[in-house]
Amino acid sequence: MRFVTETIAAITAALSGNSSPVTTSDVDTIDLTVAIADVTPADFTATAAGIDVTENTFTKTAHGLTTGLKITAITSDGALPTGVSGATVYYVISSDANHFKIATSQANALAGTAVDITNAGSGTDSFDVAATLAGSVKLQKNVAAIGSAADWVDISGSSTNFSAAGNLNWELHSVGFGDLRYVVTVTSGAVTASGSFSGKGDGTIHSLQTIYEHNGAALTTNDDKDGLDITHGEADVNAISIDVSEVTGVAYGIGIIGGASNDSQSQLVWIDSVGEGEALSVAHSGAAGSPVKMFTTNASNADPVLKLRNQGTGAPLRLEGKTSGYVEVAPPDAPTSYKLTLPTDDGNSGQSLTTNGSGVTSWSTVSGSQYTANVPATDADSCTPGQYAADASYFYICYANDGWRRVATEAFGL
Repeated sequence: MRFVTETIAAITAALSGNSSPVTTSDVDTIDLTVAIADVTPADFTATAAGIDVTENTFTKTAHGLTTGLKITAITSDGALPTGVSGATVYYVISSDANHFKIATSQANALAGTAVDITNAGSGTDSFDVAATLAGSVKLQKNVAAIGSAADWVDISGSSTNFSAAGNLNWELHSVGFGDLRYVVTVTSGAVTASGSFSGKGDGTIHSLQTIYEHNGAALTTNDDKDGLDITHGEADVNAISIDVSEVTGVAYGIGIIGGASNDSQSQLVWIDSVGEGEALSVAHSGAAGSPVKMFTTNASNADPVLKLRNQGTGAPLRLEGKTSGYVEVAPPDAPTSYKLTLPTDDGNSGQSLTTNGSGVTSWSTVSGSQYTANVPATDADSCTPGQYAADASYFYICYANDGWRRVATEAFGL
C-alpha cells in the first residue's frame, strides 16, 4: 500500500501525507481522513511603477500567490491601470516568484488568459483577497483492469463541501478497486490538503492519490506515480527479499509484464544508483559451474534483442577478473550499426578471426608470407591488406581491400 501526495503550484505551495501500515491483501474497509488547511494570503499591494504593460504583469517580490486565487476588489491611491476596473472580481495568474497577472475568470486564469493592461496608471494598487474559504472534496476510484490506462470515476455520494479548515472523513466498505484518490476543488481562498487512511478486512487497495481542481477544471493528475515506492535506509538489510529456493523447476523471483507492443519508450526495469556503489549487483551462491543467465524470450517475437548500453563517456563494458584487474570493451560513441555473427567453435591454435565483409566471422589461417608475384597493374587491383609485391622499379603494398600503393626503388652496390 502507498500514499501519494503531489504539490500543485497553481493551488497550494505544499502538501503532506502519511499512510497507516495496512497489508494490501487484507483491506475491505477504508477509513479516510482529508485534512484541509486554510493558507489564504492576506490582502496585498503592488505599485504602478512595477507594472510591465508589454507582459501585463504586476511586480511583488516573493508574492507567494497561487493561480486561481480570487481577488474581490482592486483600488488605487492614484490611478488604476488602464484595462483594470475596481468593481470587478479578478483571479490571479502566478507568472513567477516575483510577478503575477490577473484574469477576469478562474477559467481564464487556469488558461493563462490575462487582462490586457495598456497603461500602468499611478500610485499603489491594493488587492483585496476573498477571505472566505470554499470548495469541495470528492473521492474517485480506478475501475480499469490491471495493466490498462487509469479509468477514474466518482464514488457516488462522496462529494463533501468545506467552508473552513478542518478534517473531512469517509468510511468505504466492500472495497473492490485497486486505486483511490480524492479531488479537491477550490472556489475561494487557498488550501493545502493532506490525507491519511487505514483499512481492514479482505480486498485490495494499492494507492491513494491527490488531485486539485478549480471549479471542476482539473489542473493535473497523478497517473504517472510509481506503483510501489520503497524508501529504505538501514545498512546490510534488503529492502526487498524474495526467496524461491524451495521451488523446483522454472521459478521466477520477479516477473514483470508491461509496455504496449508499439511502445519503444517503455522501460520495465529502471535502476538509478545515486552513489558510487553498484546499481545492480547479482550474487550467485549455487553449485560450481552453474551460470548466472541473462536471456530474452518472447513467443510472439522470433528475434528479440537483449540490449546493453552505457551512457557514460567512452561507454565501456567492463569484465572484471575474479581477484583483480579487468578488461574493457568500448564501442565508438556513434558507430555505424552492424551485427557480428561469431563462429560455431573456438578455432585452432594460430588462427585469426576474419569477416566476410557482411558481419559473418570465421576462423582463418594466415600464411606466413603474403608476398605475391602478381604485380598490380593499377592501384585498384584485387588484394587483401598486408600483401606486397615488387618489380625492378617499384615496391607495392596493399593497405586496404583492393587498394595498392607503391614507392620507387633504385639499384645500389659497393
